[in-house]
Amino acid sequence: MTENMPPIDVVPQDHNTPILSIAKQLFFGRIDPAITPYPRPSLEEKERTDLFCHKLRQFCEAHIDPQEIDRESKIPANVIEGLGKLGLLGMTIPQNYGGLGMSLTAYCKALEVVSQRCGSTSAFLTAHQSIGFKALLLFGTPEQKEKWLPRIATGEIVASFALTEPNVGSDANAVETFAEYDAAKNVFYITGKKQWITNGSFAKIFTVMAKTDVDTGQGVKQRVTAFIVTPDMPGFKITTPALDKFGIRGVQSTSLEFDRMEVPAENILGKIGEGLKVALTVLNYGRITIGAGCAGPAKILVDHTFKYARERHQFNQPLSNFGLVKNKLSTLAALAYAIDAVTYFTAGKVDHGQKDFMLEAAIVKVFSTEALWKMIFETMQIFGGKAMFNDKPYQLLMRDCRPGMIVEGSNEVMNLFISMNGIKEVGVHLKQMLQSTKSFWESKDQVRENWKYLFNLFWPSNLELYSPSLQKEAKSLTQTTAFLGKSVLKLLWRYGDLLVQKQQDLERISLAAIHIYVTAAVLSKMDSDLERAHDKIDLIGCDLETTKFFCRYSLKKARQILKDLFDPLDQVSESLADHLIADL
Repeated sequence: MTENMPPIDVVPQDHNTPILSIAKQLFFGRIDPAITPYPRPSLEEKERTDLFCHKLRQFCEAHIDPQEIDRESKIPANVIEGLGKLGLLGMTIPQNYGGLGMSLTAYCKALEVVSQRCGSTSAFLTAHQSIGFKALLLFGTPEQKEKWLPRIATGEIVASFALTEPNVGSDANAVETFAEYDAAKNVFYITGKKQWITNGSFAKIFTVMAKTDVDTGQGVKQRVTAFIVTPDMPGFKITTPALDKFGIRGVQSTSLEFDRMEVPAENILGKIGEGLKVALTVLNYGRITIGAGCAGPAKILVDHTFKYARERHQFNQPLSNFGLVKNKLSTLAALAYAIDAVTYFTAGKVDHGQKDFMLEAAIVKVFSTEALWKMIFETMQIFGGKAMFNDKPYQLLMRDCRPGMIVEGSNEVMNLFISMNGIKEVGVHLKQMLQSTKSFWESKDQVRENWKYLFNLFWPSNLELYSPSLQKEAKSLTQTTAFLGKSVLKLLWRYGDLLVQKQQDLERISLAAIHIYVTAAVLSKMDSDLERAHDKIDLIGCDLETTKFFCRYSLKKARQILKDLFDPLDQVSESLADHLIADL
């Protein structure tokens, strides 16, 4: 009965045209001038972060043994307790709730330190802080925050995020766990299963996603709602405490079951029926911090590989003398620099108030995990047989980094997410263009903007940077971005409503946008460094050469990807797959 259901608040729609994010503007073929200056923390925050990370690094070296954690499939309790005493477990919680009140950038720096030591411990922190209690921090009521955050901040209790189910992975809107409302008791009875829940065997607070019946004003609909759940609630059951897996073995991946688990209505996070918004917002933050978790090992790989290539001799000369190895070394250095640049560019923009960063976060996640995977592959090739044995860290790094391309939305799903959301904005704009053209005299300003948009695609304006040393790369960036914009128009023109079915082309658009966004972040960082050095290139070291190499490397890939649109081989491969499946 609808009268027994809590009402859903109807939020008025804002029909004003929003300012598009940096990533969304790429699909229109333009670079937002806001890519400069590169966002940096204040001097006071930087000093505070550096001091914290120094203490954290000392703790990690003294108390975290990654090989033991991998071998025992468990992070020791004293490690978690120690991280809590340092304040890391509540680093982003405001000081009035007992946390350190530090920024996303500072938290990413801390995650980078931990990830250089142990992938499992880094994953534990991400599950706890990046997504575990993030919904409480962003959507919780003052009463909910007061009840839970002080104990989370000290590490007294660990948080977890429970979304994934046996039949539900990347499609967060398809959860089958259901919450039945009892109006007489003002509680929900939650029934369902969750799987692969990180920290699930020992967490004391969970953010759980479940479907609820909601009176929308247009009839009763099932909508996802976010709940605070604790393991002492009747009906909460751990069915498998720690599933065995090949990577990040130290984190506990748990199966949960809820049998009419009674949850007070006051435990709803955000508004009833808006759990999908809660989940996606939380995951946006988590995806940025995945970049930080990749930046740490990426820098370790560069240090180790360059040293080995210089010292290891074959055929009477060091490995670093060989052209193929040189190419690998240059690529390693460039990818490590890019992971760092795009992670802190995006985190800094969020710290400086950017509200819409869902595409940016997805880009950071896809690029950093794919780049780190390539880096580990190339590192192992340079080390050869030595990389295969346990006295070297590379096989463990390989196993620990592989889940990154799956968790918090597989990279394939993220590519479709990036392209569809970016193209959607262009589609809406084109519709407005057609409408305004039909009523020219009533919308002259809109028509003028339409022509400006089309003109920019074919004659892109130059990107203004501080340093003349980067003008060639800036010009190449704007030209490649315009190429992306024209390619989006071609896709919409050819496929129309059928575009959603053209996943291989959609992936190409996403990959090109990723290369362009990351290149913009790299250029922004180097331009900022050159400005701080008053354009004295000798103070920059090899970073300028690395930047220039990455720009050519990345934009070349973007252009080639866009040239491969409408490849007839796409249909051949899909047809072959259909026939092979039919023959099973």
